[in-house]
Parts: sequence; C-alpha cells; structure tokens
Amino acid sequence: MPSIPMRRPARRAARRTVLALIVGLAVLTCGSYAVYAATQPDLSIAPSPGSQTVTLGQAATYSVTVNRLNGLTGPVTLKVGNLPAGVTSSWDGVAGSSVAVPAGVNVVTLKLQTSSTTPVGTAYPAITATSGSLTRTTAVTMVVQSTATPNFTLAAVPASRTILQGENAVFSVDVSRAGGFTGPVQLGVTGLPSGVTATWRLPNGTVSSTGSVPAGVAGATLELASQRNTPTGSFQLAVVGSGKPGATEIVRFAAATLIVQPTLSFQISGSPSRALAPGVRAPVDLRLTNPYAFALKVTGLAVGVEEATSTPGCSGTANFRTSGPGVPGFVLPAQAKDVALSTIIGASAIPTVEMIDTDASQASCVDTAVTLQYSGSATR
Repeated sequence: MPSIPMRRPARRAARRTVLALIVGLAVLTCGSYAVYAATQPDLSIAPSPGSQTVTLGQAATYSVTVNRLNGLTGPVTLKVGNLPAGVTSSWDGVAGSSVAVPAGVNVVTLKLQTSSTTPVGTAYPAITATSGSLTRTTAVTMVVQSTATPNFTLAAVPASRTILQGENAVFSVDVSRAGGFTGPVQLGVTGLPSGVTATWRLPNGTVSSTGSVPAGVAGATLELASQRNTPTGSFQLAVVGSGKPGATEIVRFAAATLIVQPTLSFQISGSPSRALAPGVRAPVDLRLTNPYAFALKVTGLAVGVEEATSTPGCSGTANFRTSGPGVPGFVLPAQAKDVALSTIIGASAIPTVEMIDTDASQASCVDTAVTLQYSGSATR
C-alpha cells in the first residue's frame, strides 16, 4: 500500500434522498351542493346523473356523493323512498331501502330495479341523508318506458376508482339494449380532470379512439391515464352514450367517481456502518419508509456515489465506490417506517461502499463527507 499522509481514517456521511415512485390516478364531481354560512356541522348529497331512462325490467343506477361539511366526520344513513310499484332498491349491491355510509366513505351506488309491474312514466324517487339530528333530502328522476320501446341504458362498474397521480384507472361500461334496439352506441366521458386522457377498448381488445360500440357488442372498457401533475381530489365523471333506436337519437348517462390521491415521497437513507480508510469497505444498511397504506414493490434499487464532496479537491467518484451483488426486488410493507433493508432481503444482499486504495495521495479526503445516490422504482 502506498504511503498516504493521513492522520485518521476518512469518514463518510450520506444525506437522505428520495426514491422515485412510479405511479398514477383521478375523480370527478357534478351536482348541486348546499353552501351554509354557519360553521355548524352539516351535510349534503349529490346524486348523478340526475335523470335515468330505463325500459321495464331494467335498472336505473345513480352514484350518490355524500358531502360532510364543517367538521362533520361520522357515519351517514342514506334512504330511498317514493318508489313506483314493482321497483326494488339496493345500495352497493346490497338489497334494501337504506344503507349506513361509514365515516371516510363518500360515494355509494343506488340501483333501482324495475319489474313487469312497474308503471310506465316518470317517477321522482327521494333520497334522504341522516346524521344525528341532521336530515337532507333530494330527488332523482326515473323515466320508465314500455318493453316495446327501443331503448338502451349504460352502467359504469365499479362506481368509484381511487388512484395515485400518474396511475391508470379502468371502468367497465355496460351497454344494455332493449325493445328491439340492436344498433351501435357512441360512448364518451366528461368531467375528466386536467392531465387525464381516456381510451376506449372493445371486448376483442380493439382500441376505439372514438368510443364507438358496434351493433351486438355489449359494452367497452374505459381506460383513464393520469399524469404526475394531475390535480388531486374527487371527480364525478359522466359516461355519455348516444344511439338511434328509432327516428330520434337518444342520449343516456352513467356516473362514475374518480378519486386522485397525491403521490408521496418514498424515503431512503443510509450511511456506512463504520469509518472508511483506503481499502476499507463497509456495508450500507439502507433505511426505508413507505408512506402509503398499501405495500410497494421495489425493483432496481441501486446505490452510487456523487462526484462532489464536502472537501474541495476530493473527488467522490475517484476515491469511493459502491459494490455488492445487486439488490433484488422486494416488497416494502404498507406504512413501514425506517425499516432496515437487511431485515427484508438479508444482510448478505445489502450494498457496500469502499474507499479506493489509489496510488495518488488521498490526503484531501480526510474528514470528507460524501453523498450517496439512490435510484430505483416502486409500484403498488
């Protein structure tokens, strides 16, 4: 080993960096919301769409958004009444006229199923929301046609999707034709937040750029792609279908909720386990934090050395290097806090950092702080 005028081994420190999180998300809201000047807890409800037209034997579906106001946080009971004869109701697939909406849940789906005994005509079912002494009521419109009337209806499944900024959301849009109607239906979607693009895919895998569902095809898949800068929040989407069962074109609607949550920092930190000197290698047991309520699949995690150090004249890349067998892919548990990488993949697989023993003088690197770089990707 060459003679190096060093008073003591060089030490390394690593700063905290952030691993890029590759993800994406979105939602939309329409309807009229009550505004109150008082600061008392309050609530409102917003069904969408406001009107549905169905044929006897079909179901009308509404997405009902519960808005808790002025600090109201508890559960809310929803109940539907004023139903025509022969109509049965269900909430999120559970039969019954009422449902308890837990705290933290804001959107539920109301399905009104008609039967052969349901009168033809227009009805106005009433939806009532109750929380303690608070009661709010609104109405929707349901137009029932006879089975002889050519018609179609739309339904979006599921009623709500939650994504992160940069993620994709997928909805299945069902087209139900009735009364002898067999023709094509043109689909579209409104209410998308900025940065979200829509693609329609038919059951055979064909991409329909115009959203056209041919005759005899029962629906399409709506694929929504968001960006990292897509606004966060809850958005009420309106899926719109137009067709011509008779001489006049008709338009039908289905509601879907897209909720976009912010992308959070996935944190990584770590320093060598001991002070470094020329030829000395030390493991770097990284510490990981997952801010999400779901597990992350981490791949391609790597550690490098930045060129700049805290001491002028000491090159980080010329005097230090990282090595190791390569960090394998692993799963970081939901909401993990400051978890050691070695506890997940084993001590033998964690990266190491070494001060290179060079022929040149390394005196300038005494008491130098260098910076480690972290890279990789994480997905749900």
